[in-house]
Amino acid sequence: MNLDSFPRYPGGPLKRYPEGYLIDEFKALADWAIETAHPPAVDEALIAAFPDDSIFSLEIPQEFGEKWAESLSHCRSELLEHNEDTRLDLLFVAARLVEFRRRYNPLFSWLNDRELAHKGAREYRIQEPEAHHIETWLAPFELLDGTSFEDFPDTDDLFKVQALAWFFAAAELHRNGDPKAFDLLFEVAEALKMARDSILWADAGREERALAARALAKKGASARHALSNQKAAKIRAWWLANRDIFKSLDQAAERASEKFNCAFRTARDHIGEANKELRSAGKA
Repeated sequence: MNLDSFPRYPGGPLKRYPEGYLIDEFKALADWAIETAHPPAVDEALIAAFPDDSIFSLEIPQEFGEKWAESLSHCRSELLEHNEDTRLDLLFVAARLVEFRRRYNPLFSWLNDRELAHKGAREYRIQEPEAHHIETWLAPFELLDGTSFEDFPDTDDLFKVQALAWFFAAAELHRNGDPKAFDLLFEVAEALKMARDSILWADAGREERALAARALAKKGASARHALSNQKAAKIRAWWLANRDIFKSLDQAAERASEKFNCAFRTARDHIGEANKELRSAGKA
């Protein structure tokens, strides 16, 4: 990447005041750095991301022991439940996300720091691959070009497929005596953990929505009960005030059902309860 080809910030270098930088000016600089860093990072990611799809067919490496092999075998079994085109696209999108973040994160920081007056720009260096590079938050949709995805797929699948790819790469490094194998193995563990966390967050989201639905239903039921109780009180009060003009409780219930827009049985039950309470009070 030719750093000399990048333009300077039109409003820079930023002026530093005794209390620091102005928030609006600092935010404008960050927005410019984001906009400037995205295109070249995307272009390089699309070129660099050519993962090996043989990870879906080769024997799981045994270099790190049975437990590692068993864990990654289970991970691959879950990925193989996707159809072939989808899992290959998952592999490409995950690799592109990693290659994009490895370049974009340090480039954004370099561009941003270059325009700050208090110090020179930090050195630009492509980052080593890390599990958090797979995050899709604010990732450019250009990374989906040529795949079957119109939006980024579930992050747990992306973490799993990249963990599998890194596991094969770590085994190859280990066979060649490269100590970086264990750094990459660390990222495999992190990616698997983030995949589990992603599923837990999704489950938590579903549970939260279910709780909200139940709370709403309960609130609605409480409101309906409150209205029913109000109507019952009105029917009882009306009957107590007018009971002498009716020959029977049934006759009163027929009139109440019309007046209060309710079923005859409902009116009859409320009037019957009011009658029982009245007789009990009379006996007392």
